[in-house]
Amino acid sequence: MLNGTPWNTRVRDHDAIAMHSLDHQVLIQLQQWLARGQRPWLCSIVATHGSSPRPVGSLMACNPAGEVAGSLSGGCVEDDLIARLQAADHPALPCVIEYGLSAEENARLGLPCGGHISVLVEQWSEQQLPLLQTVNAHLSQRSCIERSVDLGSGAMSIEPVARFRPLTLTETRFSQVYGPRFNLLLVGAGQIAQCLAAMAAMMDYRVIITDPRPDKLEELTQQLDGERLEYEVVGGMPDDVVTEWASDPFSIVITLGHDPRIDDVRFRHLALLLRHCSYWIYPGSSISRPLYHHPPLSNIVVQWRPAIPTCVFAFPRLFGMIPRLPAGDLHHMSSRSSTPKRAASASANNNSDSKADDASKSADKSRKKRRYRSVVRQQQSHQTREQIITSGVELAHEFPSWDWKNLTFRAVGERAGISERTVYRYFPTEQALKSAVIHRLTEESGINLNALTLNGYANTIKGLFLYMQSFAAKADEEKDPTFSGLDEERRQALVRIVAYAADGWSETQVQLAAATLDMLWQPQLFERLLNEWQFDTEKALGTLDWLLKLIKTTVENGPPPEIT
Repeated sequence: MLNGTPWNTRVRDHDAIAMHSLDHQVLIQLQQWLARGQRPWLCSIVATHGSSPRPVGSLMACNPAGEVAGSLSGGCVEDDLIARLQAADHPALPCVIEYGLSAEENARLGLPCGGHISVLVEQWSEQQLPLLQTVNAHLSQRSCIERSVDLGSGAMSIEPVARFRPLTLTETRFSQVYGPRFNLLLVGAGQIAQCLAAMAAMMDYRVIITDPRPDKLEELTQQLDGERLEYEVVGGMPDDVVTEWASDPFSIVITLGHDPRIDDVRFRHLALLLRHCSYWIYPGSSISRPLYHHPPLSNIVVQWRPAIPTCVFAFPRLFGMIPRLPAGDLHHMSSRSSTPKRAASASANNNSDSKADDASKSADKSRKKRRYRSVVRQQQSHQTREQIITSGVELAHEFPSWDWKNLTFRAVGERAGISERTVYRYFPTEQALKSAVIHRLTEESGINLNALTLNGYANTIKGLFLYMQSFAAKADEEKDPTFSGLDEERRQALVRIVAYAADGWSETQVQLAAATLDMLWQPQLFERLLNEWQFDTEKALGTLDWLLKLIKTTVENGPPPEIT
Protein backbone atom coordinates (compact mmCIF):
# COMPACT_ATOMS: atom_id res chain seq x y z
CA MET A 1 0.00 0.00 0.00
CA LEU A 2 1.27 3.45 -0.87
CA ASN A 3 -0.21 6.95 -0.83
CA GLY A 4 0.76 7.73 2.74
CA THR A 5 0.28 4.24 4.20
CA PRO A 6 3.20 2.18 5.53
CA TRP A 7 3.33 -1.18 3.79
CA ASN A 8 6.41 -2.98 5.06
CA THR A 9 6.16 -6.16 7.09
CA ARG A 10 8.22 -5.04 10.07
CA VAL A 11 6.16 -2.21 11.53
CA ARG A 12 2.44 -2.05 10.81
CA ASP A 13 0.83 -0.43 13.88
CA HIS A 14 1.57 3.26 14.33
CA ASP A 15 0.89 2.84 18.06
CA ALA A 16 3.38 0.00 18.34
CA ILE A 17 6.21 0.21 20.82
CA ALA A 18 8.62 0.75 17.93
CA MET A 19 7.42 4.35 17.71
CA HIS A 20 8.61 5.06 21.25
CA SER A 21 12.12 5.94 22.33
CA LEU A 22 13.97 3.66 24.74
CA ASP A 23 13.30 6.08 27.61
CA HIS A 24 9.61 6.24 26.73
CA GLN A 25 9.39 2.45 26.80
CA VAL A 26 10.82 2.48 30.33
CA LEU A 27 8.31 5.11 31.48
CA ILE A 28 5.43 3.18 29.90
CA GLN A 29 6.43 0.06 31.83
CA LEU A 30 6.75 2.12 35.01
CA GLN A 31 3.21 3.42 34.49
CA GLN A 32 1.86 -0.10 34.00
CA TRP A 33 3.42 -1.27 37.27
CA LEU A 34 1.98 1.71 39.13
CA ALA A 35 -1.46 1.01 37.66
CA ARG A 36 -1.27 -2.52 39.12
CA GLY A 37 -0.71 -1.14 42.60
CA GLN A 38 3.02 -1.90 42.74
CA ARG A 39 5.72 0.46 44.05
CA PRO A 40 8.49 0.31 41.43
CA TRP A 41 11.78 2.20 41.27
CA LEU A 42 13.06 4.51 38.58
CA CYS A 43 16.84 4.71 38.29
CA SER A 44 18.51 7.47 36.26
CA ILE A 45 22.18 7.90 35.40
CA VAL A 46 23.01 11.43 36.56
CA ALA A 47 26.80 11.44 36.06
CA THR A 48 29.53 9.34 34.45
CA HIS A 49 33.31 9.46 34.76
CA GLY A 50 35.66 7.55 32.52
CA SER A 51 34.33 4.66 30.50
CA SER A 52 30.58 4.01 30.71
CA PRO A 53 28.40 1.84 28.44
CA ARG A 54 25.34 4.08 28.91
CA PRO A 55 25.22 7.91 28.75
CA VAL A 56 23.88 10.39 31.28
CA GLY A 57 20.07 10.35 31.34
CA SER A 58 19.71 6.61 30.68
CA LEU A 59 16.80 5.04 32.56
CA MET A 60 16.06 1.72 34.20
CA ALA A 61 12.89 0.75 36.03
CA CYS A 62 12.34 -2.32 38.17
CA ASN A 63 9.57 -3.63 40.43
CA PRO A 64 9.71 -5.56 43.73
CA ALA A 65 9.52 -8.84 41.78
CA GLY A 66 12.81 -8.04 40.06
CA GLU A 67 11.36 -7.34 36.61
CA VAL A 68 13.42 -4.77 34.70
CA ALA A 69 12.90 -2.30 31.85
CA GLY A 70 15.81 -0.36 30.42
CA SER A 71 19.45 -0.53 31.47
CA LEU A 72 22.21 1.40 33.20
CA SER A 73 25.21 -0.66 32.16
CA GLY A 74 26.03 -4.01 30.65
CA GLY A 75 24.36 -5.91 33.49
CA CYS A 76 26.90 -5.77 36.30
CA VAL A 77 25.48 -2.60 37.87
CA GLU A 78 21.88 -3.69 37.40
CA ASP A 79 22.32 -6.97 39.31
CA ASP A 80 23.77 -5.26 42.37
CA LEU A 81 21.29 -2.39 42.30
CA ILE A 82 18.25 -4.67 42.03
CA ALA A 83 19.52 -6.77 44.93
CA ARG A 84 19.94 -3.64 47.08
CA LEU A 85 16.47 -2.37 46.18
CA GLN A 86 14.80 -5.67 46.97
CA ALA A 87 16.65 -5.78 50.29
CA ALA A 88 15.39 -2.26 51.11
CA ASP A 89 19.01 -1.13 51.38
CA HIS A 90 18.27 2.48 50.43
CA PRO A 91 16.60 5.58 51.94
CA ALA A 92 12.90 6.25 51.39
CA LEU A 93 13.64 9.58 49.70
CA PRO A 94 15.46 9.91 46.37
CA CYS A 95 19.15 9.17 46.75
CA VAL A 96 22.27 8.93 44.60
CA ILE A 97 24.18 5.63 44.55
CA GLU A 98 27.76 5.60 43.30
CA TYR A 99 29.39 2.74 41.40
CA GLY A 100 33.07 2.31 40.53
CA LEU A 101 34.54 4.52 43.25
CA SER A 102 37.38 2.10 43.97
CA ALA A 103 39.29 -0.72 42.34
CA GLU A 104 38.10 -3.07 45.09
CA GLU A 105 34.45 -2.31 44.31
CA ASN A 106 35.06 -2.78 40.60
CA ALA A 107 36.60 -6.17 41.29
CA ARG A 108 33.77 -7.17 43.66
CA LEU A 109 31.03 -6.19 41.22
CA GLY A 110 32.90 -7.30 38.13
CA LEU A 111 32.97 -3.86 36.53
CA PRO A 112 35.37 -4.29 33.59
CA CYS A 113 35.22 -0.75 32.22
CA GLY A 114 37.04 0.92 35.11
CA GLY A 115 34.81 4.02 35.08
CA HIS A 116 32.27 5.13 37.64
CA ILE A 117 28.64 6.20 37.39
CA SER A 118 26.18 7.98 39.68
CA VAL A 119 22.61 6.67 39.75
CA LEU A 120 19.60 8.51 41.17
CA VAL A 121 17.11 6.04 42.68
CA GLU A 122 13.46 7.00 43.26
CA GLN A 123 10.64 4.81 44.50
CA TRP A 124 7.27 5.69 43.02
CA SER A 125 3.78 5.37 44.51
CA GLU A 126 0.23 5.33 43.15
CA GLN A 127 -0.17 9.00 44.08
CA GLN A 128 2.37 9.86 41.38
CA LEU A 129 0.56 7.89 38.66
CA PRO A 130 -1.34 10.94 37.23
CA LEU A 131 1.95 12.83 36.90
CA LEU A 132 3.57 9.93 35.04
CA GLN A 133 0.51 9.58 32.80
CA THR A 134 0.89 13.24 31.85
CA VAL A 135 4.57 12.70 31.03
CA ASN A 136 3.80 9.72 28.78
CA ALA A 137 0.94 11.59 27.12
CA HIS A 138 3.32 14.40 26.14
CA LEU A 139 5.81 11.91 24.75
CA SER A 140 3.07 10.17 22.76
CA GLN A 141 2.16 13.56 21.29
CA ARG A 142 5.83 14.05 20.31
CA SER A 143 6.55 16.92 22.67
CA CYS A 144 9.13 17.42 25.41
CA ILE A 145 8.40 17.64 29.12
CA GLU A 146 10.70 18.33 32.06
CA ARG A 147 10.40 16.45 35.37
CA SER A 148 11.93 18.02 38.47
CA VAL A 149 12.41 16.36 41.86
CA ASP A 150 13.05 18.01 45.22
CA LEU A 151 15.66 15.67 46.70
CA GLY A 152 14.85 16.79 50.24
CA SER A 153 11.14 15.97 50.15
CA GLY A 154 10.71 13.78 47.08
CA ALA A 155 8.10 16.16 45.64
CA MET A 156 7.85 16.09 41.84
CA SER A 157 6.75 18.68 39.31
CA ILE A 158 6.49 18.66 35.53
CA GLU A 159 6.62 21.42 32.94
CA PRO A 160 6.26 21.25 29.14
CA VAL A 161 9.33 22.56 27.30
CA ALA A 162 10.09 23.19 23.65
CA ARG A 163 13.27 21.16 23.27
CA PHE A 164 15.69 18.85 25.05
CA ARG A 165 17.85 20.31 27.81
CA PRO A 166 20.84 18.79 29.59
CA LEU A 167 20.11 16.87 32.78
CA THR A 168 20.86 18.91 35.90
CA LEU A 169 21.61 17.72 39.45
CA THR A 170 22.31 19.92 42.47
CA GLU A 171 22.41 19.19 46.18
CA THR A 172 18.68 19.84 46.46
CA ARG A 173 17.13 19.35 43.02
CA PHE A 174 17.14 17.02 40.00
CA SER A 175 15.70 17.89 36.57
CA GLN A 176 15.52 15.87 33.37
CA VAL A 177 13.78 16.50 30.06
CA TYR A 178 12.08 13.57 28.36
CA GLY A 179 11.33 13.75 24.67
CA PRO A 180 10.00 11.66 21.77
CA ARG A 181 11.90 9.33 19.53
CA PHE A 182 13.53 11.14 16.61
CA ASN A 183 12.09 10.48 13.16
CA LEU A 184 14.57 9.94 10.34
CA LEU A 185 12.87 10.34 6.95
CA LEU A 186 14.96 9.09 4.03
CA VAL A 187 13.76 10.50 0.69
CA GLY A 188 14.87 8.23 -2.14
CA ALA A 189 14.97 4.42 -2.02
CA GLY A 190 18.46 3.28 -2.91
CA GLN A 191 21.60 1.70 -1.57
CA ILE A 192 22.55 4.74 0.52
CA ALA A 193 19.10 4.68 2.12
CA GLN A 194 19.61 1.00 2.94
CA CYS A 195 22.92 1.72 4.69
CA LEU A 196 21.56 4.72 6.60
CA ALA A 197 18.45 2.80 7.68
CA ALA A 198 20.59 0.06 9.21
CA MET A 199 22.79 2.55 11.07
CA ALA A 200 19.92 4.75 12.26
CA ALA A 201 17.84 1.81 13.53
CA MET A 202 20.71 0.81 15.82
CA MET A 203 20.89 4.42 17.10
CA ASP A 204 17.20 4.35 18.20
CA TYR A 205 15.85 6.45 15.34
CA ARG A 206 12.43 5.73 13.92
CA VAL A 207 13.31 5.09 10.29
CA ILE A 208 10.84 6.11 7.56
CA ILE A 209 11.65 5.66 3.87
CA THR A 210 9.73 7.32 1.05
CA ASP A 211 9.95 7.42 -2.72
CA PRO A 212 7.28 8.26 -5.33
CA ARG A 213 8.46 5.25 -7.37
CA PRO A 214 6.71 2.07 -6.12
CA ASP A 215 9.18 -0.25 -7.84
CA LYS A 216 12.12 1.33 -6.02
CA LEU A 217 10.33 1.03 -2.69
CA GLU A 218 9.48 -2.61 -3.31
CA GLU A 219 13.09 -3.38 -4.23
CA LEU A 220 14.45 -1.69 -1.10
CA THR A 221 11.88 -3.42 1.11
CA GLN A 222 13.03 -6.82 -0.09
CA GLN A 223 16.62 -5.91 0.76
CA LEU A 224 15.81 -4.52 4.22
CA ASP A 225 13.60 -7.45 5.17
CA GLY A 226 16.68 -9.65 5.12
CA GLU A 227 18.37 -7.41 7.71
CA ARG A 228 15.53 -7.69 10.27
CA LEU A 229 15.28 -3.95 10.84
CA GLU A 230 12.48 -1.84 12.26
CA TYR A 231 11.44 0.61 9.59
CA GLU A 232 8.41 2.04 7.81
CA VAL A 233 7.87 2.63 4.10
CA VAL A 234 5.56 5.39 2.87
CA GLY A 235 4.66 6.11 -0.74
CA GLY A 236 3.85 9.54 -2.11
CA MET A 237 5.46 12.81 -3.17
CA PRO A 238 8.31 13.88 -0.86
CA ASP A 239 6.85 17.22 0.22
CA ASP A 240 3.53 15.60 1.16
CA VAL A 241 5.29 12.85 3.11
CA VAL A 242 7.47 15.40 4.92
CA THR A 243 4.40 17.35 5.96
CA GLU A 244 2.63 14.25 7.30
CA TRP A 245 5.50 12.24 8.75
CA ALA A 246 8.37 14.61 9.60
CA SER A 247 6.86 18.00 10.35
CA ASP A 248 7.91 18.46 13.97
CA PRO A 249 11.13 19.63 15.68
CA PHE A 250 12.13 16.02 16.37
CA SER A 251 12.45 14.94 12.75
CA ILE A 252 15.39 14.70 10.39
CA VAL A 253 14.97 14.63 6.60
CA ILE A 254 17.70 13.29 4.31
CA THR A 255 17.15 13.49 0.55
CA LEU A 256 19.03 10.80 -1.36
CA GLY A 257 17.27 10.52 -4.71
CA HIS A 258 19.79 12.44 -6.86
CA ASP A 259 16.77 13.09 -9.10
CA PRO A 260 15.50 16.70 -9.37
CA ARG A 261 11.92 15.45 -9.60
CA ILE A 262 12.33 13.81 -6.20
CA ASP A 263 14.89 16.01 -4.44
CA ASP A 264 13.54 19.29 -5.82
CA VAL A 265 11.59 19.71 -2.58
CA ARG A 266 14.89 20.53 -0.91
CA PHE A 267 15.16 23.85 -2.72
CA ARG A 268 11.57 24.80 -3.52
CA HIS A 269 10.32 24.19 0.01
CA LEU A 270 13.44 24.82 2.04
CA ALA A 271 11.68 27.40 4.20
CA LEU A 272 8.88 24.95 5.00
CA LEU A 273 11.28 22.19 5.96
CA LEU A 274 13.44 24.43 8.12
CA ARG A 275 10.38 25.66 9.98
CA HIS A 276 9.47 22.15 11.07
CA CYS A 277 12.44 19.78 11.00
CA SER A 278 15.40 19.74 13.35
CA TYR A 279 17.85 18.85 10.60
CA TRP A 280 17.58 18.58 6.86
CA ILE A 281 20.43 16.88 5.02
CA TYR A 282 21.04 16.45 1.33
CA PRO A 283 23.97 15.31 -0.80
CA GLY A 284 25.05 17.58 -3.62
CA SER A 285 28.03 18.97 -5.48
CA SER A 286 29.36 22.20 -6.86
CA ILE A 287 28.20 21.04 -10.30
CA SER A 288 24.55 21.26 -9.25
CA ARG A 289 24.98 24.70 -7.68
CA PRO A 290 24.25 26.79 -10.81
CA LEU A 291 20.98 24.90 -11.31
CA TYR A 292 19.61 26.00 -7.96
CA HIS A 293 21.55 29.23 -7.30
CA HIS A 294 22.83 27.67 -4.10
CA PRO A 295 26.19 28.43 -2.39
CA PRO A 296 29.14 26.21 -3.40
CA LEU A 297 28.95 22.74 -1.96
CA SER A 298 32.66 21.88 -2.14
CA ASN A 299 32.76 21.33 1.62
CA ILE A 300 30.16 20.71 4.29
CA VAL A 301 28.02 23.82 4.48
CA VAL A 302 26.18 24.65 7.69
CA GLN A 303 23.52 27.36 7.64
CA TRP A 304 22.02 28.52 10.92
CA ARG A 305 18.73 30.18 11.71
CA PRO A 306 18.70 32.51 14.74
CA ALA A 307 17.07 31.06 17.86
CA ILE A 308 16.36 27.71 16.18
CA PRO A 309 19.05 25.00 16.16
CA THR A 310 18.45 24.09 12.54
CA CYS A 311 21.13 23.49 9.95
CA VAL A 312 21.55 22.43 6.35
CA PHE A 313 24.32 20.10 5.24
CA ALA A 314 25.63 19.61 1.73
CA PHE A 315 28.17 16.94 0.96
CA PRO A 316 30.51 16.55 -2.02
CA ARG A 317 30.37 13.22 -3.83
CA LEU A 318 30.80 10.84 -0.90
CA PHE A 319 28.02 10.99 1.64
CA GLY A 320 29.01 10.64 5.31
CA MET A 321 26.76 9.76 8.22
CA ILE A 322 26.18 12.57 10.71
CA PRO A 323 26.50 11.40 14.33
CA ARG A 324 23.64 12.14 16.68
CA LEU A 325 25.04 15.31 18.25
CA PRO A 326 23.30 18.24 19.97
CA ALA A 327 22.64 21.06 17.55
CA GLY A 328 24.91 23.33 19.55
CA ASP A 329 27.89 21.07 18.79
CA LEU A 330 27.38 20.98 15.05
CA HIS A 331 29.09 24.29 14.36
CA HIS A 332 32.41 22.62 15.19
CA MET A 333 32.05 20.41 12.10
CA SER A 334 33.65 22.76 9.56
CA SER A 335 34.66 19.90 7.26
CA ARG A 336 34.00 16.21 6.88
CA SER A 337 37.61 15.30 7.80
CA SER A 338 38.72 15.03 11.43
CA THR A 339 42.28 13.74 10.95
CA PRO A 340 45.26 15.14 9.00
CA LYS A 341 45.22 12.12 6.73
CA ARG A 342 41.56 12.57 5.89
CA ALA A 343 42.01 16.33 5.58
CA ALA A 344 44.77 15.81 3.01
CA SER A 345 42.56 13.36 1.16
CA ALA A 346 39.68 15.82 1.24
CA SER A 347 41.94 18.57 -0.09
CA ALA A 348 43.07 16.35 -2.95
CA ASN A 349 39.46 15.46 -3.70
CA ASN A 350 38.52 19.14 -3.71
CA ASN A 351 41.30 19.89 -6.21
CA SER A 352 40.17 17.09 -8.46
CA ASP A 353 36.58 18.22 -8.05
CA SER A 354 37.61 21.74 -9.09
CA LYS A 355 39.26 20.42 -12.24
CA ALA A 356 36.25 18.28 -13.00
CA ASP A 357 34.00 21.30 -12.47
CA ASP A 358 36.06 23.40 -14.90
CA ALA A 359 35.87 20.65 -17.51
CA SER A 360 32.15 20.29 -16.90
CA LYS A 361 31.59 24.04 -17.31
CA SER A 362 33.56 24.03 -20.56
CA ALA A 363 31.49 21.13 -21.85
CA ASP A 364 28.31 22.90 -20.78
CA LYS A 365 29.28 25.99 -22.77
CA SER A 366 29.89 23.96 -25.90
CA ARG A 367 26.58 22.17 -25.46
CA LYS A 368 24.77 25.47 -25.01
CA LYS A 369 26.12 26.70 -28.34
CA ARG A 370 24.70 23.66 -30.12
CA ARG A 371 21.35 23.68 -28.32
CA TYR A 372 18.34 23.69 -30.65
CA ARG A 373 15.56 26.02 -29.61
CA SER A 374 12.15 25.80 -31.19
CA VAL A 375 9.92 28.84 -30.76
CA VAL A 376 6.86 26.73 -31.55
CA ARG A 377 7.70 24.17 -28.88
CA GLN A 378 8.30 26.93 -26.34
CA GLN A 379 4.89 28.40 -27.11
CA GLN A 380 3.26 24.98 -26.80
CA SER A 381 5.01 24.41 -23.49
CA HIS A 382 3.84 27.79 -22.20
CA GLN A 383 0.26 27.05 -23.29
CA THR A 384 0.31 23.67 -21.54
CA ARG A 385 1.56 25.24 -18.33
CA GLU A 386 -1.12 27.92 -18.52
CA GLN A 387 -3.73 25.24 -19.14
CA ILE A 388 -2.59 23.37 -16.02
CA ILE A 389 -2.69 26.48 -13.82
CA THR A 390 -6.07 27.56 -15.21
CA SER A 391 -7.52 24.13 -14.47
CA GLY A 392 -6.14 24.30 -10.93
CA VAL A 393 -7.74 27.72 -10.43
CA GLU A 394 -11.10 26.40 -11.66
CA LEU A 395 -10.93 23.50 -9.21
CA ALA A 396 -9.99 25.85 -6.36
CA HIS A 397 -13.10 27.92 -7.04
CA GLU A 398 -15.27 24.78 -6.90
CA PHE A 399 -13.90 23.18 -3.73
CA PRO A 400 -16.50 23.14 -0.92
CA SER A 401 -13.83 24.00 1.70
CA TRP A 402 -10.44 25.70 1.92
CA ASP A 403 -8.77 22.31 2.30
CA TRP A 404 -6.95 21.78 -1.00
CA LYS A 405 -6.04 18.13 -0.48
CA ASN A 406 -8.00 17.29 -3.65
CA LEU A 407 -5.86 19.62 -5.78
CA THR A 408 -3.77 16.73 -7.07
CA PHE A 409 -1.88 15.93 -10.26
CA ARG A 410 -4.65 13.56 -11.27
CA ALA A 411 -7.52 16.00 -10.65
CA VAL A 412 -5.81 18.86 -12.49
CA GLY A 413 -4.81 16.56 -15.36
CA GLU A 414 -8.38 15.34 -15.79
CA ARG A 415 -9.72 18.91 -15.80
CA ALA A 416 -7.06 20.05 -18.28
CA GLY A 417 -7.51 16.99 -20.51
CA ILE A 418 -3.87 15.91 -20.18
CA SER A 419 -2.12 13.04 -18.44
CA GLU A 420 -0.99 13.08 -14.83
CA ARG A 421 2.58 12.55 -16.02
CA THR A 422 2.41 15.73 -18.09
CA VAL A 423 1.42 17.75 -15.03
CA TYR A 424 4.33 16.14 -13.18
CA ARG A 425 6.73 17.32 -15.89
CA TYR A 426 5.81 20.97 -15.27
CA PHE A 427 5.43 20.79 -11.48
CA PRO A 428 7.70 18.26 -9.72
CA THR A 429 5.59 18.35 -6.54
CA GLU A 430 1.94 18.95 -5.77
CA GLN A 431 3.00 21.71 -3.40
CA ALA A 432 4.67 23.49 -6.33
CA LEU A 433 1.41 23.16 -8.27
CA LYS A 434 -0.57 24.61 -5.36
CA SER A 435 1.89 27.50 -5.06
CA ALA A 436 1.41 28.34 -8.75
CA VAL A 437 -2.38 28.26 -8.34
CA ILE A 438 -2.22 30.52 -5.28
CA HIS A 439 -0.01 32.96 -7.18
CA ARG A 440 -2.55 33.09 -10.02
CA LEU A 441 -5.44 33.59 -7.58
CA THR A 442 -3.54 36.47 -5.98
CA GLU A 443 -3.12 38.08 -9.38
CA GLU A 444 -6.84 37.65 -10.13
CA SER A 445 -7.84 39.27 -6.84
CA GLY A 446 -5.87 42.40 -7.74
CA ILE A 447 -3.96 42.37 -4.45
CA ASN A 448 -0.44 43.78 -4.66
CA LEU A 449 1.26 43.54 -1.29
CA ASN A 450 4.26 45.49 -2.55
CA ALA A 451 2.02 48.49 -3.26
CA LEU A 452 0.00 48.18 -0.04
CA THR A 453 -0.46 51.38 1.99
CA LEU A 454 -2.28 52.12 5.21
CA ASN A 455 -4.62 54.54 3.45
CA GLY A 456 -5.51 51.93 0.83
CA TYR A 457 -5.75 49.00 3.21
CA ALA A 458 -9.53 49.34 3.60
CA ASN A 459 -10.09 49.13 -0.16
CA THR A 460 -7.74 46.13 -0.35
CA ILE A 461 -9.71 44.28 2.31
CA LYS A 462 -13.01 45.12 0.62
CA GLY A 463 -11.72 43.84 -2.71
CA LEU A 464 -10.45 40.65 -1.10
CA PHE A 465 -13.77 39.88 0.55
CA LEU A 466 -15.66 40.55 -2.68
CA TYR A 467 -13.30 38.23 -4.57
CA MET A 468 -13.73 35.47 -1.96
CA GLN A 469 -17.45 35.42 -2.75
CA SER A 470 -16.59 33.82 -6.11
CA PHE A 471 -15.44 30.66 -4.30
CA ALA A 472 -17.77 27.83 -3.35
CA ALA A 473 -16.00 27.47 0.02
CA LYS A 474 -17.41 29.58 2.79
CA ALA A 475 -15.62 30.80 5.89
CA ASP A 476 -18.33 29.78 8.36
CA GLU A 477 -19.39 26.19 8.80
CA GLU A 478 -22.89 25.12 9.79
CA LYS A 479 -23.49 25.48 13.51
CA ASP A 480 -25.77 23.77 15.95
CA PRO A 481 -28.91 25.86 16.68
CA THR A 482 -27.74 26.12 20.30
CA PHE A 483 -24.66 28.05 19.24
CA SER A 484 -26.71 30.22 16.90
CA GLY A 485 -28.87 31.27 19.83
CA LEU A 486 -25.83 32.18 21.90
CA ASP A 487 -24.42 34.20 19.02
CA GLU A 488 -27.63 36.22 18.77
CA GLU A 489 -27.57 36.96 22.52
CA ARG A 490 -23.96 38.16 22.23
CA ARG A 491 -24.76 40.46 19.31
CA GLN A 492 -27.68 42.02 21.18
CA ALA A 493 -25.48 42.60 24.23
CA LEU A 494 -22.82 44.32 22.13
CA VAL A 495 -25.40 46.59 20.48
CA ARG A 496 -26.71 47.49 23.93
CA ILE A 497 -23.32 48.49 25.40
CA VAL A 498 -22.41 50.56 22.34
CA ALA A 499 -25.75 52.34 22.27
CA TYR A 500 -25.36 53.19 25.98
CA ALA A 501 -21.87 54.69 25.50
CA ALA A 502 -22.34 56.38 22.11
CA ASP A 503 -23.95 59.80 22.14
CA GLY A 504 -26.02 60.78 19.15
CA TRP A 505 -25.14 57.80 16.98
CA SER A 506 -27.68 56.38 14.58
CA GLU A 507 -28.84 52.78 14.84
CA THR A 508 -26.72 51.78 11.83
CA GLN A 509 -23.62 53.42 13.30
CA VAL A 510 -24.17 51.59 16.58
CA GLN A 511 -24.47 48.29 14.70
CA LEU A 512 -21.20 48.95 12.84
CA ALA A 513 -19.31 49.49 16.09
CA ALA A 514 -20.96 46.45 17.71
CA ALA A 515 -20.05 44.31 14.70
CA THR A 516 -16.42 45.43 15.04
CA LEU A 517 -16.42 44.33 18.68
CA ASP A 518 -17.98 41.04 17.64
CA MET A 519 -15.06 40.35 15.27
CA LEU A 520 -12.67 40.64 18.22
CA TRP A 521 -14.77 38.07 20.05
CA GLN A 522 -13.91 35.31 17.58
CA PRO A 523 -11.38 32.72 18.87
CA GLN A 524 -9.87 32.49 15.37
CA LEU A 525 -8.44 36.00 15.79
CA PHE A 526 -6.63 35.07 19.00
CA GLU A 527 -5.39 31.80 17.48
CA ARG A 528 -4.05 33.70 14.47
CA LEU A 529 -2.04 35.98 16.73
CA LEU A 530 -0.59 32.96 18.51
CA ASN A 531 0.09 30.74 15.51
CA GLU A 532 0.61 32.97 12.48
CA TRP A 533 2.29 35.90 14.24
CA GLN A 534 4.03 33.70 16.83
CA PHE A 535 2.89 35.98 19.69
CA ASP A 536 2.94 34.65 23.22
CA THR A 537 -0.27 34.85 25.24
CA GLU A 538 0.64 38.14 26.92
CA LYS A 539 1.50 39.84 23.64
CA ALA A 540 -1.64 38.54 21.91
CA LEU A 541 -3.85 39.75 24.74
CA GLY A 542 -2.05 43.10 24.65
CA THR A 543 -2.87 43.44 20.95
CA LEU A 544 -6.56 42.80 21.58
CA ASP A 545 -6.52 45.21 24.52
CA TRP A 546 -5.04 47.93 22.30
CA LEU A 547 -7.75 47.43 19.68
CA LEU A 548 -10.50 47.48 22.30
CA LYS A 549 -9.16 50.73 23.77
CA LEU A 550 -9.18 52.34 20.32
CA ILE A 551 -12.80 51.30 19.74
CA LYS A 552 -13.82 52.35 23.26
CA THR A 553 -12.22 55.79 22.84
CA THR A 554 -13.93 56.25 19.48
CA VAL A 555 -17.33 55.20 20.81
CA GLU A 556 -17.11 57.48 23.84
CA ASN A 557 -15.36 60.53 22.37
CA GLY A 558 -14.60 60.11 18.67
CA PRO A 559 -16.70 60.71 15.61
CA PRO A 560 -19.12 57.96 14.57
CA PRO A 561 -18.21 55.69 11.65
CA GLU A 562 -18.97 57.12 8.24
CA ILE A 563 -21.47 55.12 6.20
CA THR A 564 -20.69 55.10 2.49
